[in-house]
Amino acid sequence: MGKAPPIQNPKSKIGKAAGAGVPGANAAHCWVMNPFEMIMAVGFPLVMAIGGIAAWRMSKNEPQREAEKAQWRDTSLDDWRKQKDAEVEIDREKRAQTTTAAIQAGSAEEKQETQRTQRIGG
Repeated sequence: MGKAPPIQNPKSKIGKAAGAGVPGANAAHCWVMNPFEMIMAVGFPLVMAIGGIAAWRMSKNEPQREAEKAQWRDTSLDDWRKQKDAEVEIDREKRAQTTTAAIQAGSAEEKQETQRTQRIGG
Protein backbone atom coordinates (compact mmCIF):
# COMPACT_ATOMS: atom_id res chain seq x y z
CA MET A 1 0.00 0.00 0.00
CA GLY A 2 1.36 3.25 -1.07
CA LYS A 3 1.00 6.75 0.15
CA ALA A 4 -1.79 8.89 -1.27
CA PRO A 5 -0.59 11.70 -3.49
CA PRO A 6 -0.84 15.20 -2.03
CA ILE A 7 -3.84 17.35 -2.91
CA GLN A 8 -2.87 19.59 -5.77
CA ASN A 9 -4.69 22.70 -6.93
CA PRO A 10 -3.43 23.46 -10.44
CA LYS A 11 -4.32 27.18 -10.23
CA SER A 12 -2.56 27.79 -6.91
CA LYS A 13 1.04 29.02 -6.82
CA ILE A 14 1.25 28.80 -3.02
CA GLY A 15 1.76 25.04 -2.82
CA LYS A 16 4.72 25.07 -5.13
CA ALA A 17 6.59 27.54 -3.00
CA ALA A 18 5.54 26.26 0.42
CA GLY A 19 6.18 22.54 0.46
CA ALA A 20 4.49 20.55 -2.23
CA GLY A 21 4.62 17.32 -0.20
CA VAL A 22 2.32 18.50 2.61
CA PRO A 23 -1.32 17.47 2.10
CA GLY A 24 -3.62 20.46 1.93
CA ALA A 25 -0.77 22.93 1.55
CA ASN A 26 -1.93 23.86 -1.91
CA ALA A 27 -5.48 24.79 -0.95
CA ALA A 28 -5.81 28.53 -1.43
CA HIS A 29 -8.53 28.99 1.17
CA CYS A 30 -6.18 27.87 3.95
CA TRP A 31 -3.84 30.81 3.46
CA VAL A 32 -6.25 33.62 2.65
CA MET A 33 -8.95 34.65 5.08
CA ASN A 34 -11.98 36.70 4.16
CA PRO A 35 -12.10 40.03 6.09
CA PHE A 36 -15.59 39.20 7.37
CA GLU A 37 -14.28 35.88 8.72
CA MET A 38 -11.46 37.72 10.49
CA ILE A 39 -13.88 40.16 12.08
CA MET A 40 -16.13 37.29 13.20
CA ALA A 41 -13.19 35.22 14.49
CA VAL A 42 -11.88 38.06 16.65
CA GLY A 43 -14.88 40.32 17.17
CA PHE A 44 -17.54 37.81 18.17
CA PRO A 45 -15.67 36.35 21.17
CA LEU A 46 -14.67 39.88 22.18
CA VAL A 47 -18.28 41.13 22.06
CA MET A 48 -19.47 38.05 24.01
CA ALA A 49 -16.85 38.65 26.71
CA ILE A 50 -17.80 42.33 27.03
CA GLY A 51 -21.49 41.39 27.20
CA GLY A 52 -20.80 38.81 29.91
CA ILE A 53 -18.87 41.31 32.01
CA ALA A 54 -21.65 43.90 31.60
CA ALA A 55 -24.32 41.39 32.63
CA TRP A 56 -22.27 40.32 35.66
CA ARG A 57 -21.83 43.95 36.78
CA MET A 58 -25.54 44.67 36.32
CA SER A 59 -26.51 41.62 38.37
CA LYS A 60 -24.36 42.85 41.27
CA ASN A 61 -26.35 46.12 41.42
CA GLU A 62 -29.80 44.49 41.13
CA PRO A 63 -30.59 44.17 44.89
CA GLN A 64 -29.76 47.85 45.38
CA ARG A 65 -32.10 48.86 42.57
CA GLU A 66 -34.94 46.81 44.04
CA ALA A 67 -34.45 48.51 47.42
CA GLU A 68 -34.49 51.96 45.79
CA LYS A 69 -37.77 51.36 43.97
CA ALA A 70 -40.74 53.09 45.55
CA GLN A 71 -43.35 50.67 46.77
CA TRP A 72 -46.48 51.46 44.80
CA ARG A 73 -49.88 50.29 45.98
CA ASP A 74 -53.24 50.75 44.31
CA THR A 75 -55.48 52.58 46.79
CA SER A 76 -58.21 53.56 44.36
CA LEU A 77 -60.58 50.82 45.53
CA ASP A 78 -59.90 50.95 49.27
CA ASP A 79 -63.12 52.82 50.08
CA TRP A 80 -65.16 50.39 48.01
CA ARG A 81 -63.54 47.40 49.73
CA LYS A 82 -64.23 48.86 53.17
CA GLN A 83 -67.87 49.43 52.26
CA LYS A 84 -68.25 45.90 50.90
CA ASP A 85 -66.56 44.42 53.99
CA ALA A 86 -68.96 46.33 56.23
CA GLU A 87 -71.96 45.06 54.22
CA VAL A 88 -70.69 41.50 54.40
CA GLU A 89 -70.18 41.79 58.15
CA ILE A 90 -73.76 43.05 58.62
CA ASP A 91 -75.06 40.13 56.52
CA ARG A 92 -73.06 37.69 58.65
CA GLU A 93 -74.52 39.09 61.84
CA LYS A 94 -78.07 38.85 60.43
CA ARG A 95 -77.52 35.25 59.34
CA ALA A 96 -76.04 34.36 62.72
CA GLN A 97 -79.04 35.84 64.51
CA THR A 98 -81.58 34.14 62.24
CA THR A 99 -79.84 30.77 62.47
CA THR A 100 -79.61 30.93 66.28
CA ALA A 101 -83.28 31.91 66.44
CA ALA A 102 -84.19 29.04 64.09
CA ILE A 103 -82.13 26.60 66.12
CA GLN A 104 -83.79 27.72 69.36
CA ALA A 105 -87.23 27.45 67.78
CA GLY A 106 -86.44 24.02 66.40
CA SER A 107 -85.17 22.74 69.74
CA ALA A 108 -88.32 24.06 71.45
CA GLU A 109 -90.48 22.21 68.91
CA GLU A 110 -88.48 19.04 69.46
CA LYS A 111 -89.06 19.26 73.20
CA GLN A 112 -92.80 19.61 72.65
CA GLU A 113 -93.05 16.80 70.11
CA THR A 114 -91.04 14.32 72.12
CA GLN A 115 -93.16 11.30 72.93
CA ARG A 116 -92.39 8.56 75.27
CA THR A 117 -92.87 5.17 73.82
CA GLN A 118 -92.94 2.00 75.84
CA ARG A 119 -91.31 -1.05 74.53
CA ILE A 120 -93.42 -4.12 74.64
CA GLY A 121 -91.76 -7.42 74.81
CA GLY A 122 -88.50 -8.77 75.75
